[in-house]
Amino acid sequence: MAERISMFLRQKYPDSTAKIVGKETGIPWKTVKNWLDKRAAPKAPHFMKLVNAYGLPFLDAVDPDGLPFLKDVRTAIERRDLTVRFEEVIATAQKLQRGELDGS
Repeated sequence: MAERISMFLRQKYPDSTAKIVGKETGIPWKTVKNWLDKRAAPKAPHFMKLVNAYGLPFLDAVDPDGLPFLKDVRTAIERRDLTVRFEEVIATAQKLQRGELDGS
């Protein structure tokens, strides 16, 4: 899994990978660099920060087989993403009803 995490991060950010991931996740960039250099692998708290930052694309990349212990994490992310999208749709519908949007 560590190799897939490294590949995902490098593909997402080919340049300055460790520093960008560090800024986006709050994980020290030197820790991320150790993962990229294969000196270490993310422990659970950092793994969850990566999941939170990069969502389902991250899980799909690092867990293509859908490991059972990540099923609940995947479900929670899907629920969160759907809730956010639902709230956006409701807000847009309310603006349309109030005439705040021109419909285009």
